[in-house]
Amino acid sequence: MHPDDWNWRTYYVSRNGEVSGPFTPSQIRIQWENGNLTLADFICPEGESEWISLREAQDLVEPQPGRSAT
Repeated sequence: MHPDDWNWRTYYVSRNGEVSGPFTPSQIRIQWENGNLTLADFICPEGESEWISLREAQDLVEPQPGRSAT
């Protein structure tokens, strides 16, 4: 998924088999920055069924050069 596509969706988060959400990208970044999420956790866009690891979605949690993290 293109990095710009991450920002207009909401996501469910799965950590240790426990699902929570949906969360906005900003809320997920805050959880990431606070150490509450790792690259081994999973996200699923609301309305879809495919889960992907945050490792595959690093653009969602790690700001890109020249981009704001907000």
